[in-house]
Amino acid sequence: MDIITYKKLPQHIVVLSILVIIAPLGCTIPQPYLPVYQSQHLKELNIQKITLFPVIDKRSDRSIEVDMNQHIRNVARNVFLQKGYQVLLSEQVNFFEPTKGSLDLGEMTDSELGSVVPEEADAAAIIYLEDLRSDWGLKVVFATYKFQIHLVGKIIAKNKGIVWQDKATEGRHGGGVLEAALVESMAMPDGIIVGAEKLFSPFPAR
Repeated sequence: MDIITYKKLPQHIVVLSILVIIAPLGCTIPQPYLPVYQSQHLKELNIQKITLFPVIDKRSDRSIEVDMNQHIRNVARNVFLQKGYQVLLSEQVNFFEPTKGSLDLGEMTDSELGSVVPEEADAAAIIYLEDLRSDWGLKVVFATYKFQIHLVGKIIAKNKGIVWQDKATEGRHGGGVLEAALVESMAMPDGIIVGAEKLFSPFPAR
């Protein structure tokens, strides 16, 4: 009868073998969030003062009333303040270009936005409300409710044009007559605020 003997492998080989086996099962390393666009020269601009313009309503359906100032612009203002910026609020939405005449802020192209930064600021921030949807549904005897908001934010630096841009989407939903009603009356304003907070959260702090 043949006698089978086993040799003990060196410890470093055993450890290496285990690592090779479990490597494909390893955890995913979270990647840093990247905005839609960020200029590589953003830090060099040393932005200190940001002018925040009124929210631009770009919705095709404006049937849902939104407190643009309280639930969106003031929330964005607080985000900038927490990041160490000075914030100037502006109500101006009409601008004059010598070669183009009067221009509406909401209709200006990205190239035209380079001229909207006032003298007293280093940059300007513009928020676009792109969409806000609210839907009721009915499943058997239960009512369902859901809504979603979509925002776009741009930072324009003086004489540089757009140096940062991102978007934010936030939503809420509920089921059952009472819960759906609560979602509509309470969670929708909260969701709008959260969406506004998310919009400029990735913008670098000072």
